Amino acid sequence: MATIAKNTGNEINIFDLGTLLQFETHTWQARKGIPKEIRAKMTEETDWVSGYQRLIKSERLTPINSVITQVRNYIWNEISLPFPIKSVHFVSNDISEEADMKLRAYSKMLKKEVNIFAKDYDKWIKESEKTLKKDGLFNKEAYPMNVRNRYSIEWRWFDMTIPSGLTDEMYKVETDRIQAMMNETRHNCVIAMREGFGELVTHLSSTLNGKLNGEKRRVRPEALEKFDDFFNTFKYKNIFNDDQLQNMVSEAKSLLADVTPKDLRNDQSLEKLISHELNGLKEEITDATESYKRKLTF
Repeated sequence: MATIAKNTGNEINIFDLGTLLQFETHTWQARKGIPKEIRAKMTEETDWVSGYQRLIKSERLTPINSVITQVRNYIWNEISLPFPIKSVHFVSNDISEEADMKLRAYSKMLKKEVNIFAKDYDKWIKESEKTLKKDGLFNKEAYPMNVRNRYSIEWRWFDMTIPSGLTDEMYKVETDRIQAMMNETRHNCVIAMREGFGELVTHLSSTLNGKLNGEKRRVRPEALEKFDDFFNTFKYKNIFNDDQLQNMVSEAKSLLADVTPKDLRNDQSLEKLISHELNGLKEEITDATESYKRKLTF
């Protein structure tokens, strides 16, 4: 296998900047669909039945599902950028080693929670049987024998390669295809970063300017925490050096430095200043994003 050669001029080799991460999680859903005619007869224990039948009480799986949610959020929202292949993410080289260590930690956490659940697995099945058998919904065969094997976090790191045995014509086609994918990745990453930042600015601006049921809406801590999260990850997600976005992010970071929801509630002049600045920033990021998209179209 031969890795695609480095390009010159306006072409890029994104693997000088980052690497590809194929990431998947596998979970047992602990549910199955049930016929409408049976569902219509249900008059009790409706928290167990909707369009599907729960096989295990949901809270028994909460610790496991929490780990799955955390690792997905870490990959999708904290470290990765979009890539035009399903289940594949683009990750900066600056964070890939740390990311691999965290994935190993998450995998270890998941294994621990699954083992805890599996120790009482038979007890949880009996709990389900007690609730479901009266309506003819319990089926022992719906429960996997080895539930530990149903949960996993899987990942691998790689870059795009071209088989060395191709003809010159086939090699050129593949080279052009990969180069087009590289360019698409760069464009999608820039748009995703700008749109993500724009959503944060728009939400906070709308909160400061809006009212709910006649009363002024309050800024919640999570709104400012999301900005902090964005600022902390921006340094290794802005791998294509979007200087325009960098300037806007720096402006927002300076504007919101050390600001708390309490400050915004108690200091009307500060609230008015930040609201005014955010309104201008919102227009700026919207225009920047739309102009970038138009440039790509033309």
